[in-house]
Amino acid sequence: MHYPDYAEWLDYELELGIIITEELFNAGEDEALSAIGAFCIFNDFSIRNVQYREMKSGFGPCKAKDFANSISAVVITADEILPKLNDLETRVLINEKLVATGNMDSFYHSLSSALSYASKGERLYPGEFFGSGTIPNCCGMENGNLLKHGDTVRLEIDELGFLENPVEHKSAKVESDNLKWD
Repeated sequence: MHYPDYAEWLDYELELGIIITEELFNAGEDEALSAIGAFCIFNDFSIRNVQYREMKSGFGPCKAKDFANSISAVVITADEILPKLNDLETRVLINEKLVATGNMDSFYHSLSSALSYASKGERLYPGEFFGSGTIPNCCGMENGNLLKHGDTVRLEIDELGFLENPVEHKSAKVESDNLKWD
């Protein structure tokens, strides 16, 4: 993963990646849950110093979230994961040091309610990918462990394996002032 030059507070977000295998439109929660075909690990990188400015200035240009994300190479079918989803533990390691743990039973909204909501007035197609949102305590903003140049972040979810991303050093200088929209 390239560390953007304008990043001062680079963060990771351990999320559950969700792949649907059935079309959904105005789906109820049971229908939404049955449309989940597989899971993987998703890292939704964030640049918090830019995100903070973007949130203060309202909607518009966005550089805090569109520069990088990553998904694991392993995909596990829903029938293997759903029966034990709430029992799965998560871990975040930076440079092989455990910095955070979490569990899959701590989401604010269930996967079925989130997918049901996403399908309201909008058709979702087989093969579409969704991120669950950050698993509580599994981002640096929450646990106090942001990324630095040269770090390697490893995200783990029981039964799903791991996703590892080395963080490359900065390259050409980009002035942070060019990213202000006040």
